[in-house]
Amino acid sequence: MNTLFAASVPIVAQETDEGTFGIWASAFDRPDDQGRRLAPGAFAAAVAASANGVRLPICWNHPFYKPLEGSNDPLDILARADVVEEVAAGDERLPEQFRPFGSLWLAGRWFSTPKAQHVRQLVQERTVGEASIGAFFASDAFDDLDRITAVDLFEVSFTLRGAMPGTEVMAASASVDVEAIADRAATKALKELDRRVQLDRWKTQAAAAGITPPNGDNPKGNSNG
Repeated sequence: MNTLFAASVPIVAQETDEGTFGIWASAFDRPDDQGRRLAPGAFAAAVAASANGVRLPICWNHPFYKPLEGSNDPLDILARADVVEEVAAGDERLPEQFRPFGSLWLAGRWFSTPKAQHVRQLVQERTVGEASIGAFFASDAFDDLDRITAVDLFEVSFTLRGAMPGTEVMAASASVDVEAIADRAATKALKELDRRVQLDRWKTQAAAAGITPPNGDNPKGNSNG
């Protein structure tokens, strides 16, 4: 059974007058106040979906947290993320506070509805300063370091208070080149998807041959044909 994972994450938001924005939205290996940590690669499914044209909803305060009791109003979706990308630790694009960890990067556009524009103003004026991811993860989706290795990311929300201390939203006038970022993210996602397909094929061949695959995701050059 999947369990809801809705932890607040440190974010840095960049916004332009044209209505595009960027968010650094989830440092890896950094625990929230419940001690949960995400491993690099945990968002691989969301990255691949984005590369295939799926747009991630950006909401206010997890309105769809409980499917049967939460909101049914599509106006609670304030924006869309056109780009979902994992950026590895050490990448020079990362803000200094995220560079040792790596982060999830989102780039997208606000919708023009009154509610969306109101929340946009709150973010611009720094009245709202935190964000939170909404995702599911399997009870066995942990590695040897007790990090969550795979999540089903279904939305990201701006919120007043989240689970991880020290979250921050910073307004900036720097332009967000969504198309360039999208091209880079799509190439990376397709390479990762191909790697995982090759890995699954290798594991299937190993199982058919009665070989127990070693821990980890690297076949280390082993092949069964």
